[in-house]
Amino acid sequence: MDENAKKKGLRMIPYGLQVLGAKHGDKQTVATINWTTQASFAPPLVVIGVKTDSTAHELVKQGKKFTLSMLGTGQKDLAWHFSNTSSRSTASSAITRTAWARTAAR
Repeated sequence: MDENAKKKGLRMIPYGLQVLGAKHGDKQTVATINWTTQASFAPPLVVIGVKTDSTAHELVKQGKKFTLSMLGTGQKDLAWHFSNTSSRSTASSAITRTAWARTAAR
């Protein structure tokens, strides 16, 4: 398949961007994700896609909870800001960024 045609086709699939926050013990992180779907109304459940080799995956798995901030149109710069933070597990920067993400996504 032509590489440009493939890219064009894949870019037509609608999706949103979210900032995921996760914490377990004294470790925390944030990461940009782009795959979320609703799984149930009752109880309210969502399914997310997180790279298995990321700090975010490990902390969600261990902590069994996460925050999810939905980003709106025009917030791609915010998504980019968090796109490479999943390897950072210490935290003053993660704390600040998680709080900022929650505020910015409202």
